[in-house]
Amino acid sequence: MHESTPATAKRTFPGATLMVVGAARCGTSSIHELFRLHPAVCASNPKEPFFFENEYGRGLDYYRQAYFPHWNGQHVVVEARVANMVLPFVTPRIKNTFPDAQFVVSLREPAERAFSHWALKHSVGLERRPFGVAIAQARERLREGNELEGPDGERLWRAAIRDRPPHVARDVYLEAGLYATHMKRFFAHFPRERLFVLSMEELRADTSDIPRRLFQFAGLDPALGPARMPRINRHSEVGSRFLHRINNKVTLHRFLPSSWRQRIRAWTSPLQPGLEPPASVMASLREFYAPHDRDLCQLMGWTRCPWEKGRS
Repeated sequence: MHESTPATAKRTFPGATLMVVGAARCGTSSIHELFRLHPAVCASNPKEPFFFENEYGRGLDYYRQAYFPHWNGQHVVVEARVANMVLPFVTPRIKNTFPDAQFVVSLREPAERAFSHWALKHSVGLERRPFGVAIAQARERLREGNELEGPDGERLWRAAIRDRPPHVARDVYLEAGLYATHMKRFFAHFPRERLFVLSMEELRADTSDIPRRLFQFAGLDPALGPARMPRINRHSEVGSRFLHRINNKVTLHRFLPSSWRQRIRAWTSPLQPGLEPPASVMASLREFYAPHDRDLCQLMGWTRCPWEKGRS
């Protein structure tokens, strides 16, 4: 158990020992908050560092100062940048930097995840296309292959971050749900036992046993942390479309410290209510993801994906 650091021990920042890399809109904020509330954990502030995708050349001193200035000798250091799962060029960087890291991977029924991602961007004024149009254009783009997998992947991603807030910078509605592809990439760099895989469906169905399992996975005493999962959705507080459109025009996010960006999101209004996906688009999406879900089940040794267990 990694519970404390003796007062006489030399304190050396270990970097991220645990990384939450699940896809966006899959409960990663609740998982990050769960670990943050454990007294033996130092959790990143803000939740999502952009280090591996956009600041890697600045080095580990920058990483510590930017995201963990509050570190006080804890052995377990947690961050939760969801793009770390989707971006192919990031995985080898994590391996080179934190070769002993563990990972929590949170997944979600991919069609539902895609709609939730679109609804977030639509609500903050970054997506004006109807959901069906956005998905159709994404499918057409993927016919030529995933650009992020190619040699220009990092350049394209960093260009998107320069133009928009990093949390919602680029349309990866479809790419983020290709779970088997992402899991294979991580398995190529890390032993499988380093990855704790769960689904948002499991988080919704049972919040009592998962905290204990997560704490034990991280080498923490479950008795010292929360007994139930916190109910957190940071992007239910993303603010009004009007405020976000102002930000998009003048790119205020480039100049404000991360702590202030968090406060502004907390002060503003919730996501637009009443958004519903067209049934025909969702059916087409589930057909698109079906072979990828089968690949995931074969890779993980599952008989069914977690989101299929409630279906007839």
